[in-house]
Amino acid sequence: MTFYRFGSVFLMHHCFFLFQVAEEVNFAANGITVEGIKAFDGILQSNISLKVLNLSRNNIGDEGAKVLCDILVDNSGIQKLQLNSTNIGDEGAKAIAELLKKNSTLRTIELNNNLIDYSVIFFFFILFYKKTNKIFLTF
Repeated sequence: MTFYRFGSVFLMHHCFFLFQVAEEVNFAANGITVEGIKAFDGILQSNISLKVLNLSRNNIGDEGAKVLCDILVDNSGIQKLQLNSTNIGDEGAKAIAELLKKNSTLRTIELNNNLIDYSVIFFFFILFYKKTNKIFLTF
């Protein structure tokens, strides 16, 4: 399911019911900011049918990444999270690393074309070096 440029608030409020049945939702390039991410609160926490969430090419930034991680910490459905070109920097990446320590369902995270320093990528490597569950990260 793909949506095009609905805007953060409209998108979240009018598409609430779709989250309950969809397995994949593509919100790429919809102008979603940290305020739009906050609108996910309550929708994603208990949703188990959604497997893939694409938020690529939105201006989420570090704050949006932190909010999203707080929301997804107890989610047991999402297996793939696409956050390419979302202006996430080191602080957002560290929040994602903390999320991965707590959420065992999430297996693939795409972070291509962001503002993440190589030292943080090394931090991910050290964090997951001995982890038994496979996690696929792209930077």
